[in-house]
Amino acid sequence: MAKVGADQLDLENKVQYIGVNSGSDAHTELAAIKDPNAVQALLDLVAKSPVEQSSQPGGGTQYFIDFHMVDGTEVIRSYWPDPGELARGIHVPTAFRLATVAAIQSAGGGTPKPSA
Repeated sequence: MAKVGADQLDLENKVQYIGVNSGSDAHTELAAIKDPNAVQALLDLVAKSPVEQSSQPGGGTQYFIDFHMVDGTEVIRSYWPDPGELARGIHVPTAFRLATVAAIQSAGGGTPKPSA
């Protein structure tokens, strides 16, 4: 049973950049995080984040996090910034949400709306 994000996602030394994709189609890239230091910091957060799969994910705005791998493949996971959940059950810290929101804002995507 997975206890931390690294138990679910084998990303170490494999990710070229991280895309933040639209929740409506999972493929329209709203923002990209390409700075190697920022990418590594986010990967570290995911790897160390606790996994808890007993509740249903979701709530509020949804995006898709697209890990663009150095081998040309992609790993795409649903992501809900409000509860801080990266599917399946990886509970990332606030720093992950702040980085993705900042990337969307920098790309001209505006401010993501929190759930009511």
